[in-house]
Amino acid sequence: MVVLLIPILVVFFLRTFATNHFGIITYYPTEVKERIVDGKTILDTVFHQVSEFPLVNQNGDSVNKGQLSKKIIIANFFFTRCPGICPIITSNLLKVQQSFIDDSDVMLVSISVDAQYDRPDVMLKYQEKFKIDNNKWFLSTGDARAIYNLGFYGFKLPADTVDKTLHSEKVVLLDKERHIRGYYTGTDKKEIDRLITEAKILQYEYKSAQ
Repeated sequence: MVVLLIPILVVFFLRTFATNHFGIITYYPTEVKERIVDGKTILDTVFHQVSEFPLVNQNGDSVNKGQLSKKIIIANFFFTRCPGICPIITSNLLKVQQSFIDDSDVMLVSISVDAQYDRPDVMLKYQEKFKIDNNKWFLSTGDARAIYNLGFYGFKLPADTVDKTLHSEKVVLLDKERHIRGYYTGTDKKEIDRLITEAKILQYEYKSAQ
């Protein structure tokens, strides 16, 4: 019960008391730009952005820009035949799904690294097995090279650069601009709780900026 209450208490505190000083870091600054405001030089940091997702979901539909545009995205890479960490991560992410089931601005995306086998019909069975909500959580596949590039260059995840394979236990939090805001070990339930908390804080940042 205490673990479940932590995200609620954090958000309650931020909404109730003073200024929010608990920010979520942004990874991978790429350059600093200068601009003049009222005669003063302002430095703006530009951060790495993950590219658009050239993917097909478990229903055989293209994952279009509108479905993920301006969404907080929680993403990981997996494959349905994985006998080890993937089922554990998927089971742990069910808690994330439930935590944001009524939040339309948060989406989960699991991207298969076994595009040849993980066709939409295979992923539909995986969805049914784990009781995944296909309105909240996309199981995605696509061109193998594009997926490798997305994971290695986009999400900055470790990969075998020789045989171009990509598989990671990390779950990644993206903000609505597709900046990387956090990495979490998907097999660790405490890390999943931290992910939920930090995603809620990120939501609060957006609401506060309105």
